[in-house]
Amino acid sequence: MDCIWRWQISASAAGEGGAAGAATERGARPAPEPVTSRACVMTHSSKPPAVCTVERPRVVSDRLAAERESRRAAASGQRLAAACAAMTAAAASRRWLAAVCAVMTAATLTAGPAAGQSRSVWDGVYTEAQAERGRGRYRALCGYCHRDDLSGGGSEAGAPALRGPFFLNQWRDRPLVDLFVIIGTTMPQQNPDSLRAQVVIDIVSYLLRQNGAPAGGAELPPRLEPLRSIVLSRQPGR
Repeated sequence: MDCIWRWQISASAAGEGGAAGAATERGARPAPEPVTSRACVMTHSSKPPAVCTVERPRVVSDRLAAERESRRAAASGQRLAAACAAMTAAAASRRWLAAVCAVMTAATLTAGPAAGQSRSVWDGVYTEAQAERGRGRYRALCGYCHRDDLSGGGSEAGAPALRGPFFLNQWRDRPLVDLFVIIGTTMPQQNPDSLRAQVVIDIVSYLLRQNGAPAGGAELPPRLEPLRSIVLSRQPGR
């Protein structure tokens, strides 16, 4: 039987005023309380009469429903924890992109670097060796769409040219960090946001060389803050 038996000493066995005790001493058993529709009387040779009550089906049903809800909540919590773990792992693999977002947000709240601290790409901000690394990486990753000669037009959407007046006018007076971020988060077209920061900055240095900017004695760093102070300004004398 699907019920829970709870033994309770009948009130008649306790006997108010000692009546039950006296009856026991005389060898007579006290009469059990009347049986109702929700209880049954149980007797035992060595114990006074007792009343056992059957827990109602609705109580059992409510308890089972509560247990199911508890299991459902636990499963939901486990799924949420797994989702959070997956998101944390994905975020960890894109730390440099998270840094990009943070710095770009901060940049919108400031007036930019002080005029005396900015440099131009024409001041020699990359090295020849860095540009050579960028050339090989550009041809492997970007050449199909933008062409090996940077003339563009190689994709269905018509990839833009990355050298000449069109390129220089598009990026004129903008910090080099903008070009670095755009390439890093949107390229290559078939697998965006998949390149390491060092690969991206090497490609940027190659683009600068192909647009006439001179090499210098130090490499461009793959970090956001230094690139904010380097400006793609108009070429001197033009």
